[in-house]
Amino acid sequence: LARTVGYAVLLGGLITLVISLGVYDLIRILIELFAINEEYLAAAPLVPWLTFGLYFFFLQVILGSALYAVKKPRYLAVAGFSAAILNLGLNFFFIPRFGAFGAAVTTLTGFAVMLVLVYIWSRRHFDVSYPWRRLVMGLAVTAGALAIGMQLDIASPWASIFARVFTGVALFGVYGWFFSGLLRETDKRALIDQVRRRPSAFRKSHKSEHDDIT
Repeated sequence: LARTVGYAVLLGGLITLVISLGVYDLIRILIELFAINEEYLAAAPLVPWLTFGLYFFFLQVILGSALYAVKKPRYLAVAGFSAAILNLGLNFFFIPRFGAFGAAVTTLTGFAVMLVLVYIWSRRHFDVSYPWRRLVMGLAVTAGALAIGMQLDIASPWASIFARVFTGVALFGVYGWFFSGLLRETDKRALIDQVRRRPSAFRKSHKSEHDDIT
């Protein structure tokens, strides 16, 4: 389970970066191509907060499987209820002052609290040692790569979406591959083998289709 959580940190980080760094320029591209309402751009800054909240929820689901394994799913319900009550309470304070941004922040906070509670209870009832320092570092690097990628501002939305997403994913990829400690050497070799097999499999499939036609 500890290894699965490590993989989830890496996969969730990549998905979070692609969505968060790409959404603003994607909306700009849709405006350019289909003349959609430019007011949609106002919602783009909220997406990273909400996506990071879903990242926390994704990790919580995996950690929560330990509580199912020991037949203590009630702790998941308590964690979810506690996070919902906190979210509701924070909404009364933040939304009148900060509007939609306040709602996004309280949503992220609720998911973060839910993740922490599930982590604590799963460690208490399930004998597994999570590499929590590496997990926290993975979350921090995701946030850092997101912050750096968002600083890039290019007039062309096509160039901007490529630059932002590529920068964020590249930074996180370097960390995940060389420094995170969440990928074993066997994992790396398996990924390299998969990449090497792809062109060969494509060529064989293309040749087979060509033979069928002729």
